[in-house]
Amino acid sequence: MPVETFTQSTAALAVAPWTGENGSRFVGVVIGLLGDFLAEGAATAWEAGQLYPRTPRPEDYRQPLDAIERLGRDALILRYPGESHYGSLRQRVRDKWIYWTGSIKDALLADFAAAGMPGAEIYVPNDFSPAPAPDTYWSRFWAVFPLGTHPVTAAAGFIVGTDVVGAKRIGPAGLNTDTGALWYAQLKGVIKRLKPAQWVNWDIIFEISTGPSVYVNLMNRKRSPDVHYEYTGTNFPVAP
Repeated sequence: MPVETFTQSTAALAVAPWTGENGSRFVGVVIGLLGDFLAEGAATAWEAGQLYPRTPRPEDYRQPLDAIERLGRDALILRYPGESHYGSLRQRVRDKWIYWTGSIKDALLADFAAAGMPGAEIYVPNDFSPAPAPDTYWSRFWAVFPLGTHPVTAAAGFIVGTDVVGAKRIGPAGLNTDTGALWYAQLKGVIKRLKPAQWVNWDIIFEISTGPSVYVNLMNRKRSPDVHYEYTGTNFPVAP
């Protein structure tokens, strides 16, 4: 039988009169058990700061939650409200090298999904032919949410989005509530934190009906006047 613990090792080294079955077990518990406690504590503390367990374990092993969040912060990967530590955050941290060295679009879309906003699409001018006017604005990008991936339900409201006027929020239906405003603020926060410095988020666009599609376009880059801007319309996205 292989020796795997301090308790087993102590029992194996026991001398008379502690060499019998009961005697060796007694010595192992009295002398070796403390070593096992200390070893297990040290191993658990070490594993808390690792992305993978020291020994093979089920994939859902209970790593401390604050340790996962700290590993994420070290990699500039934050946990979003409601995000699962084991089902989402830890895997995103494990994929940090792919995340930071891969596609900018993929990184934004991954954070949208982690924040509870899956199904979005990211477009840049090169995705279209010809590029949307004005075609000299190469740094623009658009975040587009197809129907069913967002809370916006209608175009009623004002183009100022979810600003508070008096006691009420004004903006498109679905974002003109406290809950909708928090959802939209988190969305803009993801974009602001992750977009490259040279990228400019021109609009956040919500599809509110299909056949033909109707979109609500909210500026995420203040610009006035803009002859190309429409608050609601059927002209986006242009077919690539």
